[in-house]
Amino acid sequence: MASAQPSKKLRILLMPFFATSHIGPFTDLAFHLATARPGVVEATVAVTEANASVVRAALARRGPSASAAVEVATYPFPAVDGLPPGVENLSTVAAADA
Repeated sequence: MASAQPSKKLRILLMPFFATSHIGPFTDLAFHLATARPGVVEATVAVTEANASVVRAALARRGPSASAAVEVATYPFPAVDGLPPGVENLSTVAAADA
């Protein structure tokens, strides 16, 4: 009797810097990694909830299969002293606050 061996996937977690100019390329990288070896590589992009739309938009530009290839994981952004509430991306920071 043959023993069942667990399938081994390469799981990659990408955590881009909080800027649209980083999130888009990281999402593209996740897509390329996941589609290079379907079923073998599992790519996840971890972003704050406010940045998830940037990831989803980047995936949507690649077509419907891209959303299935890349997982999006969200996490809450903590309150930080000196940073206005709700700021989770550098594009939403005023120049005086930067």
